[in-house]
Amino acid sequence: MALTGTNAVSSLLFAILARPVAHGAWAGIAGMPQLGLEAAAGFGAPLDHLLLAPYPGDEWLAVVATMLDGCDLVAVSPTSMLRTSLARRIAARARERRSVLLVASPFGAGQRPFGAGQRPFGAGHVPAPMWSDAVDIHLRVEAGRWHGIDTGNGALRRRLVTVRSSGRRSSMLERSARLWLPAADGNVMLAGEERSAPRSDAEHERRSDIPVAPLAG
Repeated sequence: MALTGTNAVSSLLFAILARPVAHGAWAGIAGMPQLGLEAAAGFGAPLDHLLLAPYPGDEWLAVVATMLDGCDLVAVSPTSMLRTSLARRIAARARERRSVLLVASPFGAGQRPFGAGQRPFGAGHVPAPMWSDAVDIHLRVEAGRWHGIDTGNGALRRRLVTVRSSGRRSSMLERSARLWLPAADGNVMLAGEERSAPRSDAEHERRSDIPVAPLAG
């Protein structure tokens, strides 16, 4: 799975990791020194089940392989374009170990088109991580808008974004959804569902300052 788009990519990554990690899964994150762990905790991901290697350097491949051996989910962000053969080896190891491999890329930093067979959103190429092979699922986060500050007062409470999905299989249609990422309570919610599940004032005020999780400069 590839995650690309705006700096909300980090929030989407934490949203994906949070639920399985909260239920006992282990997650490894390699090569993402900009991630904010406070934001990860804000999405409900227990920090004691996260393995971090922010600067794997020349040992990047060994670190990722070790994480795939011991973790249920592994998120990576290569600093240079991987050879197609190497990308396929890593993906094969993930399948062998039954691990979920997530490839994230900072917005605007060294992004390239996906490998042959990847379908773009609209015209042109899809910005992609340093990953030379096609991926099963591609989630792209489009620019969002923070809510909560009115006429100069208040605090950032929630952010509305659009997430588009595509895949390399011809049967996988492109889809899009508007999400609160995060919602006012720190979770993820489809836009519109908040009307059917009203919260008390006390619950609404429980999180007055949502941490922003930067992934790109």
